[in-house]
Amino acid sequence: MARIENRSRFIVTVKNRGDLSKTFPFDATDAVKAYIADLTAQKFKPKASRLNDTYLVRFRAVGHPDMNLTVGSEEEAAELEQRIESERRTGLFIDYTKGWKYSFADLIARYLRDEAPRQASFEVLGYKINALLEDCGLPRIDLCEVMAAHPNPHPKLRNWKPRKTTGKTVRTPSVSNHWMRKRFAELKPDDINDYIDDRCQAVVESTVDRELDIFSAVCRIAIDTWRIPVEKSPMVGVNRPRYFNERDRRLKADEEQRLLAAARAEDGKLSLACRLEELMTEEREASDEAHTVYRRKKIVQAARETYMDEAKATVVHVPLLETFVHFQLMTGARRGETLSLTWANVDLDEQTAFLPETKNGRPRKLPLRSALVRLLTDLPRDSDRVFPITPEGLRKAWGRMCDVCADRILTTRAD
Repeated sequence: MARIENRSRFIVTVKNRGDLSKTFPFDATDAVKAYIADLTAQKFKPKASRLNDTYLVRFRAVGHPDMNLTVGSEEEAAELEQRIESERRTGLFIDYTKGWKYSFADLIARYLRDEAPRQASFEVLGYKINALLEDCGLPRIDLCEVMAAHPNPHPKLRNWKPRKTTGKTVRTPSVSNHWMRKRFAELKPDDINDYIDDRCQAVVESTVDRELDIFSAVCRIAIDTWRIPVEKSPMVGVNRPRYFNERDRRLKADEEQRLLAAARAEDGKLSLACRLEELMTEEREASDEAHTVYRRKKIVQAARETYMDEAKATVVHVPLLETFVHFQLMTGARRGETLSLTWANVDLDEQTAFLPETKNGRPRKLPLRSALVRLLTDLPRDSDRVFPITPEGLRKAWGRMCDVCADRILTTRAD
Protein backbone atom coordinates (compact mmCIF):
# COMPACT_ATOMS: atom_id res chain seq x y z
CA MET A 1 0.00 0.00 0.00
CA ALA A 2 1.30 3.44 -0.91
CA ARG A 3 0.44 6.85 0.43
CA ILE A 4 1.36 10.15 -1.21
CA GLU A 5 1.96 13.17 1.01
CA ASN A 6 2.20 16.67 -0.41
CA ARG A 7 5.21 18.32 1.17
CA SER A 8 5.44 21.20 -1.25
CA ARG A 9 6.12 24.64 0.11
CA PHE A 10 3.47 27.31 0.64
CA ILE A 11 3.84 30.66 -1.07
CA VAL A 12 2.11 33.91 -0.16
CA THR A 13 1.95 36.56 -2.89
CA VAL A 14 0.54 40.08 -3.33
CA LYS A 15 -0.43 41.34 -6.77
CA ASN A 16 2.15 43.73 -8.25
CA ARG A 17 4.32 43.44 -5.11
CA GLY A 18 6.93 40.81 -5.79
CA ASP A 19 8.98 42.05 -2.85
CA LEU A 20 6.28 40.81 -0.48
CA SER A 21 6.26 37.24 -1.83
CA LYS A 22 7.39 34.71 0.72
CA THR A 23 7.66 30.90 0.84
CA PHE A 24 7.14 28.64 3.85
CA PRO A 25 7.85 24.96 4.62
CA PHE A 26 5.00 22.49 4.12
CA ASP A 27 4.36 22.22 7.87
CA ALA A 28 4.50 25.94 8.68
CA THR A 29 0.76 26.62 8.35
CA ASP A 30 0.69 28.80 11.44
CA ALA A 31 3.45 31.00 10.01
CA VAL A 32 1.50 31.29 6.74
CA LYS A 33 -1.65 32.41 8.59
CA ALA A 34 0.32 34.93 10.65
CA TYR A 35 1.94 36.43 7.54
CA ILE A 36 -1.42 36.69 5.77
CA ALA A 37 -2.89 38.42 8.81
CA ASP A 38 0.03 40.85 8.92
CA LEU A 39 -0.36 41.74 5.22
CA THR A 40 -4.12 42.11 5.59
CA ALA A 41 -3.61 44.51 8.48
CA GLN A 42 -1.45 46.61 6.12
CA LYS A 43 -4.41 46.83 3.66
CA PHE A 44 -2.89 44.32 1.20
CA LYS A 45 -4.78 41.45 -0.39
CA PRO A 46 -2.49 38.44 0.00
CA LYS A 47 -3.06 35.14 -1.74
CA ALA A 48 -1.78 31.80 -0.43
CA SER A 49 -1.06 28.84 -2.71
CA ARG A 50 0.99 25.70 -2.71
CA LEU A 51 3.87 24.84 -5.00
CA ASN A 52 4.12 21.52 -6.81
CA ASP A 53 7.75 20.73 -5.97
CA THR A 54 7.95 18.06 -3.23
CA TYR A 55 5.97 14.87 -2.66
CA LEU A 56 6.71 12.06 -0.24
CA VAL A 57 5.65 8.57 -1.32
CA ARG A 58 5.39 6.06 1.56
CA PHE A 59 5.26 2.34 0.80
CA ARG A 60 4.02 -0.05 3.49
CA ALA A 61 3.34 -3.69 2.59
CA VAL A 62 3.61 -7.05 4.31
CA GLY A 63 6.68 -8.95 3.13
CA HIS A 64 8.41 -5.87 1.79
CA PRO A 65 10.68 -3.31 3.49
CA ASP A 66 9.19 0.10 4.22
CA MET A 67 10.23 2.79 1.76
CA ASN A 68 10.02 6.57 1.82
CA LEU A 69 10.85 8.28 -1.48
CA THR A 70 10.73 11.97 -2.34
CA VAL A 71 9.99 13.24 -5.84
CA GLY A 72 9.57 16.64 -7.42
CA SER A 73 5.94 16.66 -8.60
CA GLU A 74 2.57 15.02 -8.08
CA GLU A 75 2.82 13.39 -11.51
CA GLU A 76 6.17 11.80 -10.60
CA ALA A 77 4.71 10.58 -7.32
CA ALA A 78 1.74 8.89 -9.05
CA GLU A 79 4.02 7.33 -11.66
CA LEU A 80 6.43 6.06 -8.98
CA GLU A 81 3.56 4.57 -6.97
CA GLN A 82 2.18 2.67 -9.97
CA ARG A 83 5.58 1.41 -11.09
CA ILE A 84 6.71 0.07 -7.73
CA GLU A 85 3.37 -1.59 -6.95
CA SER A 86 3.40 -3.19 -10.42
CA GLU A 87 6.97 -4.46 -9.99
CA ARG A 88 6.14 -5.89 -6.57
CA ARG A 89 3.13 -7.77 -7.96
CA THR A 90 5.22 -9.29 -10.78
CA GLY A 91 8.26 -10.03 -8.60
CA LEU A 92 10.50 -7.67 -10.58
CA PHE A 93 10.89 -5.06 -7.86
CA ILE A 94 14.34 -3.68 -7.03
CA ASP A 95 14.70 -1.48 -3.97
CA TYR A 96 16.13 1.81 -5.21
CA THR A 97 15.77 3.52 -1.84
CA LYS A 98 19.52 3.93 -1.31
CA GLY A 99 19.91 5.48 -4.73
CA TRP A 100 17.40 8.15 -3.76
CA LYS A 101 18.95 8.66 -0.35
CA TYR A 102 22.47 9.65 -1.45
CA SER A 103 23.60 12.37 -3.81
CA PHE A 104 26.43 11.72 -6.23
CA ALA A 105 28.57 14.14 -4.18
CA ASP A 106 27.92 11.96 -1.11
CA LEU A 107 29.22 8.94 -3.01
CA ILE A 108 32.33 10.77 -4.20
CA ALA A 109 33.08 11.81 -0.61
CA ARG A 110 32.62 8.22 0.56
CA TYR A 111 34.90 7.01 -2.24
CA LEU A 112 37.61 9.38 -0.98
CA ARG A 113 37.27 8.05 2.57
CA ASP A 114 36.81 4.33 1.86
CA GLU A 115 38.52 3.52 -1.43
CA ALA A 116 41.08 6.20 -2.31
CA PRO A 117 43.52 5.33 0.53
CA ARG A 118 43.91 1.85 -0.98
CA GLN A 119 45.60 3.43 -4.02
CA ALA A 120 49.20 4.60 -4.23
CA SER A 121 48.01 7.80 -5.95
CA PHE A 122 45.82 8.72 -2.95
CA GLU A 123 47.21 12.23 -2.53
CA VAL A 124 46.66 13.30 -6.14
CA LEU A 125 43.26 11.60 -6.19
CA GLY A 126 42.35 13.36 -2.95
CA TYR A 127 43.21 16.78 -4.37
CA LYS A 128 41.07 16.12 -7.45
CA ILE A 129 38.04 14.92 -5.46
CA ASN A 130 38.30 17.81 -3.01
CA ALA A 131 38.36 20.21 -5.95
CA LEU A 132 35.21 18.59 -7.38
CA LEU A 133 33.46 18.84 -4.02
CA GLU A 134 34.52 22.45 -3.62
CA ASP A 135 33.24 23.31 -7.10
CA CYS A 136 29.74 22.08 -6.21
CA GLY A 137 29.67 24.06 -2.97
CA LEU A 138 30.66 21.35 -0.47
CA PRO A 139 33.50 21.52 2.08
CA ARG A 140 36.84 19.88 1.41
CA ILE A 141 37.77 16.70 3.28
CA ASP A 142 40.94 16.61 5.38
CA LEU A 143 43.25 14.01 3.79
CA CYS A 144 45.19 13.49 7.03
CA GLU A 145 41.99 12.54 8.85
CA VAL A 146 41.08 10.17 6.02
CA MET A 147 44.44 8.40 6.25
CA ALA A 148 44.29 8.21 10.06
CA ALA A 149 40.83 6.63 9.97
CA HIS A 150 41.42 4.12 7.18
CA PRO A 151 42.13 0.55 8.38
CA ASN A 152 44.20 -0.66 5.42
CA PRO A 153 45.89 2.03 3.31
CA HIS A 154 48.24 1.23 0.44
CA PRO A 155 51.69 0.01 1.62
CA LYS A 156 53.38 3.00 -0.02
CA LEU A 157 51.31 5.34 2.16
CA ARG A 158 52.37 3.98 5.55
CA ASN A 159 54.79 6.87 6.09
CA TRP A 160 52.79 9.34 4.03
CA LYS A 161 53.05 13.01 4.87
CA PRO A 162 50.92 15.62 3.09
CA ARG A 163 52.56 18.33 1.07
CA LYS A 164 52.65 21.80 2.55
CA THR A 165 49.81 23.94 1.28
CA THR A 166 50.87 27.06 -0.60
CA GLY A 167 47.44 28.57 -1.16
CA LYS A 168 48.06 28.50 -4.91
CA THR A 169 46.23 26.33 -7.41
CA VAL A 170 46.85 25.53 -11.06
CA ARG A 171 43.47 23.90 -11.53
CA THR A 172 40.71 25.71 -13.40
CA PRO A 173 37.55 25.49 -11.25
CA SER A 174 34.35 24.17 -12.77
CA VAL A 175 31.21 26.32 -12.77
CA SER A 176 28.88 23.49 -13.80
CA ASN A 177 29.24 20.99 -10.96
CA HIS A 178 25.73 21.54 -9.56
CA TRP A 179 24.62 18.22 -11.05
CA MET A 180 26.70 16.39 -8.43
CA ARG A 181 24.15 17.45 -5.79
CA LYS A 182 21.47 15.38 -7.52
CA ARG A 183 20.43 12.03 -6.07
CA PHE A 184 22.24 9.05 -7.52
CA ALA A 185 19.02 7.39 -8.70
CA GLU A 186 17.95 10.43 -10.73
CA LEU A 187 21.33 11.09 -12.31
CA LYS A 188 21.28 10.72 -16.11
CA PRO A 189 23.99 10.53 -18.78
CA ASP A 190 22.78 13.92 -20.06
CA ASP A 191 23.87 15.51 -16.77
CA ILE A 192 27.43 14.28 -17.26
CA ASN A 193 27.44 14.97 -21.01
CA ASP A 194 26.42 18.59 -20.33
CA TYR A 195 29.23 18.81 -17.78
CA ILE A 196 31.71 17.48 -20.37
CA ASP A 197 30.62 20.08 -22.94
CA ASP A 198 31.01 22.92 -20.45
CA ARG A 199 34.23 21.64 -18.95
CA CYS A 200 35.92 21.20 -22.33
CA GLN A 201 35.52 24.94 -22.85
CA ALA A 202 37.81 25.60 -19.87
CA VAL A 203 40.37 22.75 -19.86
CA VAL A 204 41.83 20.27 -22.34
CA GLU A 205 39.99 17.06 -23.18
CA SER A 206 42.52 14.81 -21.44
CA THR A 207 41.85 16.59 -18.12
CA VAL A 208 38.12 16.03 -18.52
CA ASP A 209 38.71 12.38 -19.34
CA ARG A 210 40.67 11.87 -16.11
CA GLU A 211 37.80 13.42 -14.15
CA LEU A 212 35.42 11.01 -15.89
CA ASP A 213 37.64 8.15 -14.70
CA ILE A 214 36.83 9.21 -11.13
CA PHE A 215 33.08 9.36 -11.88
CA SER A 216 33.21 5.92 -13.49
CA ALA A 217 35.07 4.40 -10.54
CA VAL A 218 32.58 5.89 -8.07
CA CYS A 219 29.60 4.55 -10.01
CA ARG A 220 31.14 1.10 -10.30
CA ILE A 221 32.01 0.87 -6.59
CA ALA A 222 28.62 2.26 -5.54
CA ILE A 223 26.67 -0.30 -7.61
CA ASP A 224 28.88 -3.38 -7.28
CA THR A 225 30.45 -3.00 -3.82
CA TRP A 226 28.21 -0.73 -1.77
CA ARG A 227 25.08 -2.32 -3.25
CA ILE A 228 23.32 0.91 -4.12
CA PRO A 229 21.20 -0.22 -7.09
CA VAL A 230 20.03 2.12 -9.80
CA GLU A 231 18.14 1.30 -12.97
CA LYS A 232 21.30 1.86 -15.00
CA SER A 233 24.68 3.40 -14.26
CA PRO A 234 24.69 7.10 -15.25
CA MET A 235 28.01 6.49 -17.01
CA VAL A 236 26.25 4.26 -19.58
CA GLY A 237 25.63 6.56 -22.52
CA VAL A 238 28.26 9.15 -21.59
CA ASN A 239 30.23 10.39 -24.60
CA ARG A 240 33.82 10.79 -23.52
CA PRO A 241 35.77 13.57 -25.25
CA ARG A 242 38.04 12.49 -28.06
CA TYR A 243 41.64 13.58 -28.01
CA PHE A 244 45.08 12.50 -29.11
CA ASN A 245 47.85 13.03 -26.57
CA GLU A 246 50.41 10.50 -27.77
CA ARG A 247 53.90 11.79 -27.12
CA ASP A 248 56.15 11.38 -30.14
CA ARG A 249 58.63 14.15 -29.28
CA ARG A 250 62.22 13.08 -29.81
CA LEU A 251 65.44 14.97 -29.19
CA LYS A 252 66.66 16.60 -32.38
CA ALA A 253 70.12 17.47 -33.69
CA ASP A 254 72.31 18.50 -30.74
CA GLU A 255 69.47 18.77 -28.19
CA GLU A 256 70.71 15.73 -26.26
CA GLN A 257 74.19 17.22 -25.87
CA ARG A 258 72.75 20.58 -24.75
CA LEU A 259 70.50 18.83 -22.23
CA LEU A 260 73.37 16.78 -20.81
CA ALA A 261 75.58 19.87 -20.65
CA ALA A 262 72.82 21.71 -18.74
CA ALA A 263 72.47 18.74 -16.37
CA ARG A 264 76.24 18.71 -15.84
CA ALA A 265 76.18 22.42 -15.00
CA GLU A 266 73.26 21.91 -12.60
CA ASP A 267 75.17 19.08 -10.92
CA GLY A 268 78.12 21.41 -10.50
CA LYS A 269 75.96 23.96 -8.69
CA LEU A 270 74.40 21.30 -6.47
CA SER A 271 77.77 19.74 -5.64
CA LEU A 272 79.20 23.15 -4.74
CA ALA A 273 76.17 23.93 -2.57
CA CYS A 274 76.53 20.60 -0.73
CA ARG A 275 80.24 21.15 -0.12
CA LEU A 276 79.58 24.67 1.11
CA GLU A 277 76.99 23.37 3.57
CA GLU A 278 79.52 20.84 4.90
CA LEU A 279 81.99 23.63 5.62
CA MET A 280 79.30 25.85 7.17
CA THR A 281 78.08 23.32 9.74
CA GLU A 282 79.10 25.36 12.81
CA GLU A 283 77.78 28.61 11.34
CA ARG A 284 74.46 26.93 10.56
CA GLU A 285 74.15 25.86 14.17
CA ALA A 286 74.97 29.40 15.30
CA SER A 287 72.36 30.86 12.95
CA ASP A 288 69.72 28.52 14.35
CA GLU A 289 70.38 29.97 17.80
CA ALA A 290 70.15 33.59 16.60
CA HIS A 291 67.21 35.57 17.93
CA THR A 292 66.27 37.46 14.75
CA VAL A 293 65.89 36.62 11.08
CA TYR A 294 68.25 39.44 10.19
CA ARG A 295 70.96 37.99 12.43
CA ARG A 296 70.51 34.48 11.00
CA LYS A 297 70.80 35.72 7.43
CA LYS A 298 73.88 37.77 8.27
CA ILE A 299 75.65 34.75 9.83
CA VAL A 300 74.90 32.54 6.83
CA GLN A 301 75.94 35.20 4.31
CA ALA A 302 79.24 35.80 6.08
CA ALA A 303 79.95 32.06 6.22
CA ARG A 304 79.31 31.67 2.50
CA GLU A 305 81.77 34.44 1.69
CA THR A 306 84.33 32.91 4.03
CA TYR A 307 84.18 29.35 2.74
CA MET A 308 83.35 29.87 -0.95
CA ASP A 309 86.94 29.70 -2.22
CA GLU A 310 87.67 26.58 -0.15
CA ALA A 311 84.43 24.96 -1.34
CA LYS A 312 85.36 25.57 -4.97
CA ALA A 313 88.82 24.11 -4.42
CA THR A 314 87.65 20.96 -2.61
CA VAL A 315 84.28 20.24 -4.21
CA VAL A 316 83.68 16.72 -5.56
CA HIS A 317 81.52 16.76 -8.64
CA VAL A 318 78.57 14.31 -8.32
CA PRO A 319 76.92 13.69 -11.74
CA LEU A 320 73.50 12.94 -10.25
CA LEU A 321 71.21 14.74 -12.72
CA GLU A 322 73.46 13.91 -15.67
CA THR A 323 73.21 10.20 -14.79
CA PHE A 324 69.45 10.58 -14.29
CA VAL A 325 69.07 12.01 -17.81
CA HIS A 326 71.21 9.21 -19.27
CA PHE A 327 69.13 6.64 -17.35
CA GLN A 328 65.87 8.05 -18.76
CA LEU A 329 67.18 8.22 -22.30
CA MET A 330 68.62 4.69 -22.24
CA THR A 331 65.83 2.86 -20.40
CA GLY A 332 62.66 4.81 -21.16
CA ALA A 333 61.51 4.28 -17.55
CA ARG A 334 58.83 6.46 -16.02
CA ARG A 335 59.98 9.29 -13.80
CA GLY A 336 58.43 7.80 -10.66
CA GLU A 337 59.98 4.39 -11.37
CA THR A 338 63.44 5.91 -11.66
CA LEU A 339 63.13 8.11 -8.57
CA SER A 340 61.98 5.13 -6.47
CA LEU A 341 64.75 2.81 -7.73
CA THR A 342 66.92 1.51 -4.87
CA TRP A 343 70.50 0.25 -4.92
CA ALA A 344 69.24 -3.10 -3.63
CA ASN A 345 67.40 -3.57 -6.94
CA VAL A 346 70.38 -2.63 -9.13
CA ASP A 347 72.78 -5.38 -10.22
CA LEU A 348 75.76 -3.72 -11.87
CA ASP A 349 77.46 -7.04 -12.58
CA GLU A 350 74.42 -8.35 -14.46
CA GLN A 351 73.73 -4.84 -15.83
CA THR A 352 70.05 -4.84 -14.80
CA ALA A 353 67.68 -2.71 -12.70
CA PHE A 354 64.63 -4.37 -11.17
CA LEU A 355 61.38 -2.42 -10.76
CA PRO A 356 59.22 -4.33 -8.23
CA GLU A 357 56.16 -2.13 -8.77
CA THR A 358 55.20 -0.30 -11.94
CA LYS A 359 52.18 1.65 -13.12
CA ASN A 360 50.46 -1.45 -14.53
CA GLY A 361 51.05 -3.35 -11.27
CA ARG A 362 53.55 -5.85 -12.69
CA PRO A 363 57.29 -5.89 -11.93
CA ARG A 364 59.81 -5.63 -14.75
CA LYS A 365 63.56 -5.70 -15.26
CA LEU A 366 65.46 -3.05 -17.21
CA PRO A 367 68.67 -3.86 -19.10
CA LEU A 368 71.46 -1.35 -18.53
CA ARG A 369 74.07 -0.42 -21.11
CA SER A 370 77.74 -0.52 -20.20
CA ALA A 371 78.01 3.27 -20.45
CA LEU A 372 75.15 3.68 -18.00
CA VAL A 373 76.66 1.12 -15.61
CA ARG A 374 79.88 3.17 -15.53
CA LEU A 375 77.91 6.31 -14.67
CA LEU A 376 76.00 4.53 -11.90
CA THR A 377 79.25 3.19 -10.47
CA ASP A 378 80.50 6.75 -9.97
CA LEU A 379 77.45 7.79 -7.91
CA PRO A 380 77.75 7.91 -4.11
CA ARG A 381 75.63 5.55 -2.03
CA ASP A 382 74.62 7.90 0.77
CA SER A 383 70.97 6.91 0.36
CA ASP A 384 68.99 3.74 -0.25
CA ARG A 385 67.71 5.29 -3.46
CA VAL A 386 69.88 5.56 -6.54
CA PHE A 387 68.58 9.06 -7.27
CA PRO A 388 67.77 10.75 -3.92
CA ILE A 389 65.80 13.57 -5.56
CA THR A 390 62.28 14.66 -4.66
CA PRO A 391 59.74 15.11 -7.49
CA GLU A 392 59.52 18.81 -6.64
CA GLY A 393 63.30 19.19 -6.63
CA LEU A 394 63.52 17.43 -9.98
CA ARG A 395 60.79 19.62 -11.44
CA LYS A 396 62.63 22.81 -10.46
CA ALA A 397 66.00 21.50 -11.66
CA TRP A 398 64.45 20.36 -14.95
CA GLY A 399 62.97 23.83 -15.46
CA ARG A 400 66.36 25.44 -14.98
CA MET A 401 68.00 22.95 -17.33
CA CYS A 402 65.40 23.64 -20.04
CA ASP A 403 65.89 27.39 -19.60
CA VAL A 404 69.64 26.92 -20.14
CA CYS A 405 69.00 24.86 -23.29
CA ALA A 406 66.63 27.53 -24.62
CA ASP A 407 69.16 30.30 -23.95
CA ARG A 408 71.82 28.35 -25.85
CA ILE A 409 69.48 27.92 -28.79
CA LEU A 410 68.82 31.66 -28.90
CA THR A 411 72.54 32.41 -28.59
CA THR A 412 73.36 30.00 -31.44
CA ARG A 413 70.71 31.56 -33.66
CA ALA A 414 71.99 35.05 -32.84
CA ASP A 415 75.52 34.04 -33.84
